[in-house]
Amino acid sequence: MKPLQTIANSTLKSIVFCNLINVYNTHFDEPYVQKLLPDNRDMFGLFLTLEGNTTFVLKNGKKVYAPSGSIIFLKVGDLVEIISKSQTKHYVNYWFMSHGISLPLNKAFVLKKVDTGAEIEFVSQLIELLQTHIDKKIHYANARFTCRLLEWLDEINYINQDDDFITEMVMYINENIETGITVKKIAKKFGYCVKHTRNLFQNALGLSPKQYIDSVRLERASTLLITTNLALQEIADQLCFSTVSHFINAFKQKYGETPTTFRQLTNNKMHQLPAKSESSNKPTRTSNTTQKSTTKRKKYSINNSK
Repeated sequence: MKPLQTIANSTLKSIVFCNLINVYNTHFDEPYVQKLLPDNRDMFGLFLTLEGNTTFVLKNGKKVYAPSGSIIFLKVGDLVEIISKSQTKHYVNYWFMSHGISLPLNKAFVLKKVDTGAEIEFVSQLIELLQTHIDKKIHYANARFTCRLLEWLDEINYINQDDDFITEMVMYINENIETGITVKKIAKKFGYCVKHTRNLFQNALGLSPKQYIDSVRLERASTLLITTNLALQEIADQLCFSTVSHFINAFKQKYGETPTTFRQLTNNKMHQLPAKSESSNKPTRTSNTTQKSTTKRKKYSINNSK
């Protein structure tokens, strides 16, 4: 696995930043069938199969077969059932919201090499960071997952180009989104004029710097709504919105609902994905409702573990 601070220069096609919602390290010691409840949130699932074979059944009836050593990306609303006939099954699973890229959905990609020990260690480290409920550590976990996501996409040849300056600028924006960052500040930081900075963003991302800053600010707001009990005024102040009304209007324009409604709907639905279990750093046992099956699962859920 590449060092955290490194994003290979030849790999970055578009800037990605992810907000983790659920993280699982799951082991089944018998065949199983798991049915998922309907969910329409704009959220994605990544399954990396470490042992055994799995079939993912989609809402449109399509079945996607994922062998051991493969990775698959799914949209939460498309997945209705997970089936495995393998006697032993082990996968790591991440549910997340992402910004800046369209993922290759509903297709399994076999990786050239999977270091099972490294993947288990990685997911365990993310669980530990997220369960601290400390904002800086949660942001760090999201950044680590984002870097790892880029590496996975590179391995399946989904990303094929990079712009070093844009990468550095985007990382700078994400790290300083709560400081009232502006296009002028970005240009000064990297020694460019404002016009050239705008051109760089437009050519690489199809967005102006201000559009990207606003998008990151709203993504961070959605995370705070899910992971904290902060009042809307506190979130607006923390993310440097001019007024709480400005925050509410901008959020509704992006997500189609007010921050309050978004928080209520997310809290009501969070427990549905992908199966009920206790949040713990220690493996827990659950009983599958479709088949008798013993499951060992390490899980982090932002909502359920609060």
